[in-house]
Amino acid sequence: MSYIRCLSNPERLYIVSDGKKVNVSHKVQKPHSSGREFDIPSRTFEGLCRKWAKEWEEPVAYRGASVEEIHVNRKTGRIIPAAKPCKKGCKPEGNGWVPCKRCFRKSIQDARRGDFLVRLSFGRDFVNMWRVTWHYIAGNANS
Repeated sequence: MSYIRCLSNPERLYIVSDGKKVNVSHKVQKPHSSGREFDIPSRTFEGLCRKWAKEWEEPVAYRGASVEEIHVNRKTGRIIPAAKPCKKGCKPEGNGWVPCKRCFRKSIQDARRGDFLVRLSFGRDFVNMWRVTWHYIAGNANS
């Protein structure tokens, strides 16, 4: 079964199953991937997709495989941590907080230098992809 194989995805990502394992082949360069293709057992991949469909947009792990939404620096590939309130000027409001001018400026700078991507990983191997690409893959696995 093929989960994605079209040439229109920017990652040039091909995910194909032979019934026993799912091969993840891509052309994404380091640091946005481990730099090599990898295999995930079919049951693990399908279980991961089902779990993602239930928990939607939360980090999900299943039998050694994981999927999470991340904010990544375009140049370095490093994950940009979520902004946290400072102790001085930020004010709590409801379940969140209102940032002070300094924290707001930093969060805008972080947003401009990064991309929101989805990371699929199994063991030490991983690949970052656009969210729409992952939604297409997970949708095909659950149909």
